Formats: sequence, structure tokens, C-alpha cells
Amino acid sequence: MRRVYELPRGDPKLGSFRDPAPTTKGLPLFLHTVHFWLKPDLTADQRTRFIAGCQAIAKSQHVAALRVGVPAGTDREVVDNTWDVQLAVEFENRGMHDAYQSPDDPEHVKFVETFKTFWTKVLIYDSVPA
Repeated sequence: MRRVYELPRGDPKLGSFRDPAPTTKGLPLFLHTVHFWLKPDLTADQRTRFIAGCQAIAKSQHVAALRVGVPAGTDREVVDNTWDVQLAVEFENRGMHDAYQSPDDPEHVKFVETFKTFWTKVLIYDSVPA
């Protein structure tokens, strides 16, 4: 059974996570990390709805675990804090990721259709254990 947990402090900007996906050496088998740069003129309500939309992706049958975050504000030359929202999605394998990306995943399709006008840039990093 997959469960969604809210992070302590009750701050919606902090996101949520599920039980970890099956792992190899402690790493998810397929990690899909998405960084969103939101339009600067979005209202606070729109930003809250966007984060809730990211969290709703956890309902996808293909998703093993999910976390939504915002920049930590670490002040180092090598850290990019210019993005607004990070969506980290764990999948059990590449096939589950590919199914999530297909038009047959209603949660992913709904998210893109609902929120595609909210962002100006998206950057994705996909990885598997080394």
C-alpha cells in the first residue's frame, strides 16, 4: 500500500512524500526530477494550486514515491536557486516512467493540461542508480 505523508510544519510549500520506491543500493530505480520556473505574475493562490497539482500526481498508478519542494536558499556559487518548484518522482522502473509519460496516465495529463500556462521554463533530470 502506498501512502502519502505531509511533512511537518504544515507548510504547503514543503510538499509531501510517499513510502520509498524499491531501491538498489538505497536509490530509487528511476528518478524523474522536474524543475519549474513559474511566471512571476502568478498570484499566491495560483502558486498554492500549482503545488497542490504537483502533489496530486502522487495518485498516478505509475508513481512509487513523490516529493514536491522549493529552493532551500543555500547561498553557494554552485547552487541554482532560480527555479520555483521541484517535483521529484520515483518509479519502480523505466517502464513505469514511460507509462506515466504516455497519454494514458490521467493524472499526468491533467496536471500538464491544467498548469502548462503557469510556467515559463521546465528542466528535467532523469536518473538511474550508477
